[in-house]
Amino acid sequence: MDLVILVVVYNLSPEESATLQSLSVCCDFLKTHKHNIIIRDNSRKGYSQSQHNTLSKMLKGASFTYWHDGINLSLSEIYNYVITQQLKAEQILVLWDHDSQFTTDYFIKLAQAQTENKDCSLFLPIITNHDEIVSPSNLWGFKGSYWKHPQYGRLQAQNHTAINSGMAIRGEYLLHRFPGYDTHLKFYNTDNYFMWCYAQTEKMLVVIQTNINHQLNFYSPSESFSQQAARYSEMRSSAIYLAGLKSFWLKLLTYVYYDIFSIKLAYKRRDIRYVLLR
Repeated sequence: MDLVILVVVYNLSPEESATLQSLSVCCDFLKTHKHNIIIRDNSRKGYSQSQHNTLSKMLKGASFTYWHDGINLSLSEIYNYVITQQLKAEQILVLWDHDSQFTTDYFIKLAQAQTENKDCSLFLPIITNHDEIVSPSNLWGFKGSYWKHPQYGRLQAQNHTAINSGMAIRGEYLLHRFPGYDTHLKFYNTDNYFMWCYAQTEKMLVVIQTNINHQLNFYSPSESFSQQAARYSEMRSSAIYLAGLKSFWLKLLTYVYYDIFSIKLAYKRRDIRYVLLR
């Protein structure tokens, strides 16, 4: 197994990133396989020399590259760069946000699954948030639903989606059949876009038998209204854009859905400003 492991961090030290802490536990296993860890730091200010030293100690001799330029690149830009410049067809690209908790079991099960399913190009873990399965999930049009129970093994790619963190994708698919991430999508819905593209050419995906805890921070109580508004506006606009790629009627339905959602959000938050968010 030959891995390119991409971790995107933002405004977190190495010790504060659950993903980097998790990778530190997996280093002994990774050193028995070909691998390159790419840490993309999207923060304005990069790691200090002390933090670089801490990172090196955490990753215990694993092969890694720290990539920082002071620019908050979109996920689409980051992913496209790594695919076109850092990935070979025989490799597997593993995507991580900075706030996922996992163990060596993830890589052990991935190694087994990719060996047993040579005809599949996408491998997904079960992702939970507060004991609720949030990925993979069902998706019909613009509306999804969470699974009540895990479904491991081979699944039809159609009508399923998943979050980016924990995805493992064969380079052969990414380099030869995937059109690339749409740069109109910055952060939200990059995962849904990928899953939609994947289902256009691939029949099956594999859910590997391992569970990962991931922090979903949408509508954090500690955020100001302006922060939540910016987050919601991007989520809404990206969902409408993606729906428009699929069909005019789906785009129209998505508009209506988010208008209703804004009203419900305003009622829940007791704040009429949410109705005006676009």
